Amino acid sequence: MKAAFMEQDGVLYPRIAQRMSPIEVAFFPGSPKALSGLSMYGYLLAFVNNWPSESGRQVYKMMAARLSRKIHRFAAGGKEFAGCFHDEAEECYCRMPKTGMLDKLIKQYNLDIAQCVFFAGSLEGAGAAQKAGIEKVYILKTGVKYYKDKMQPGLIRAKDLAGAVKMLGETFQDAAVAS
Repeated sequence: MKAAFMEQDGVLYPRIAQRMSPIEVAFFPGSPKALSGLSMYGYLLAFVNNWPSESGRQVYKMMAARLSRKIHRFAAGGKEFAGCFHDEAEECYCRMPKTGMLDKLIKQYNLDIAQCVFFAGSLEGAGAAQKAGIEKVYILKTGVKYYKDKMQPGLIRAKDLAGAVKMLGETFQDAAVAS
């Protein structure tokens, strides 16, 4: 089984301010179509995020519920939500850039890591994906600015989720032609 891991904020919608309501958050254009494409390619949609505060937890739960309802028809391959609710000072195993959150899902779903992909809205998420052994890591301009001095080698740059999924689809087509 394979998964398309992605951070929610910075990938599906803009970064959420602590005082924002989930109702105020609008998804980036093309996100539903991109999720549908990933599902069509047979990916489990795995949404992962760091949420360090009590208000962050509440927003996460509401966004996960809203997102779950919104993408239900696009998630034929399944969907999973995971979040780290610890502060950075707590030194937990799951807070990205540590790999605990990803490792847990990889084990839970018996994922083939070589077939997984990660769509990052932060350098922390991209770092966790690389440390977990995910080779295809897309860093999206909708989530982070490209700081050349802070970019890890091996990241694939994309404008947004729709653009990254299009690039991924072209990779599948190239592989099919080659075989």
